[in-house]
Amino acid sequence: MKVFQIAHQNYNQLLKKTRLQAAAAQRPGSKQKCFFCGNNAHARRFCPAKDASCHNCSKKGHFSKVCKSNTTSTGTSASCTPILATVTAASPQCLKKAVINVRVNERPCKALIDTGSSESFIDRQFAKLMSVNINDATGSVSMASSALSSPIVGICNVNLNIDGHFYPNMQLSVLNKLCCDIILGQDFMKRHDSIKISFGGSRPAVEINDSNTVCGLAASSVDPPELFANLTSECRPIATKSRKYSAVDREFIEKETTRLLTEGIIEPSMSPWRAQVLVTSNERHKKRLVIDYSQTINRFTELDAYPFPNINQMVSDIAKYKVYSTLDLRSAYHQIPLREHEKKYTAFEANGRGMDQNEHDENLRRFLDVADKHQLTFNEDKCVYSVESVDLLGYTISQGVLRPDPDRMKPLRELPVPHSPKSVKRAMGMFSYYSQWIPRFSDKIKPLANATSFPLDSIAVKAFDDLKSDLENASISAIDEAIPLS
Repeated sequence: MKVFQIAHQNYNQLLKKTRLQAAAAQRPGSKQKCFFCGNNAHARRFCPAKDASCHNCSKKGHFSKVCKSNTTSTGTSASCTPILATVTAASPQCLKKAVINVRVNERPCKALIDTGSSESFIDRQFAKLMSVNINDATGSVSMASSALSSPIVGICNVNLNIDGHFYPNMQLSVLNKLCCDIILGQDFMKRHDSIKISFGGSRPAVEINDSNTVCGLAASSVDPPELFANLTSECRPIATKSRKYSAVDREFIEKETTRLLTEGIIEPSMSPWRAQVLVTSNERHKKRLVIDYSQTINRFTELDAYPFPNINQMVSDIAKYKVYSTLDLRSAYHQIPLREHEKKYTAFEANGRGMDQNEHDENLRRFLDVADKHQLTFNEDKCVYSVESVDLLGYTISQGVLRPDPDRMKPLRELPVPHSPKSVKRAMGMFSYYSQWIPRFSDKIKPLANATSFPLDSIAVKAFDDLKSDLENASISAIDEAIPLS
């Protein structure tokens, strides 16, 4: 009420000044200025600022050059002075109970406790003001409406102090124009058994159990149907072969599976079943992640005899009515829970991969930590760490180039010139195994394949030596998917 009264008094004062201006404007030779636009005095109804909005205070009816309000920022980012950083217009006053004082790298600021955020974030402008080192990072953050997202512009580590609780080297994602200096999400809250925020309500406190904490699509309360009741007697686990995907599809699969994991729609699996994922697009070219069960559980599912409805009959029946409503479930299948013993049938593969040295090192560190926790012992003589070349599955892999393993090539390098039909077949079998490494292989091996007399003539011997030489120098470069194909 106090704010309303002050505003009302200010309005009366301005109205009084306007009337004085209108009277002054009618006096000849008057040099009085308009309080609203700064020009010579005139009637309010002729003022060019009558319908304008001030760029300083965002109020309507005057220009910023004559604004009497204190300069305020109309953006949604953190305040320029860390100690004065406050939740601005993007965060309503009702959120002030969840805004706390914290210290980042020993400097005071404001943080919003957000139970709806899976991660913790820092405002980009505030991070620069604090001289925080921001590392490159990519990704996006889905908002409460899944149709909206905000790009991650970086990642940083800070020392956080909350009321005497110290969190060293805490990782924060960097976003533009946050509603507060820092948002503390569930990754921070999970470090504690519980976090208590007092709202001052009249009713007693409510403690939310784990079974009620899931939000979003996974929170639907539909009873799980029995989806796999009609399986044939030949039903057995099938693990389909892994598929190759483009770089763009791999990135989409990784982001989508991460989102589904975060929302609790999928979970890690140790099932003997394994289906493959597909990336499809709808008519609006929006990508979707689908699972191909045609080669796994669907092979052993008995078809029911339930008839499809007759479309013409349905349309005729609907046409009898005058008022219609249509509803569309968002990600409908994700809202239907599965029975615990049937989850194994829906397992699918969506492997990610290390993209750079930092991610490789982090994955290695996490694996070694788990191995150490379970007291596993490694044969250090055979272990290699952070090398740029590795011998694997008969290949030598280095910097995107594949070559045959030199150790496995030794029998072929030492192979003598064939002296009988049996030795020719043996040599051709070994060359055929490595045929993918030899360009125009069928043409080069033809003189050796057509040999009928022994010892071999000079043409066949030359073909034999050339094939061995080609294998010695053979290499295949991995396809750089960043280069467009023509």
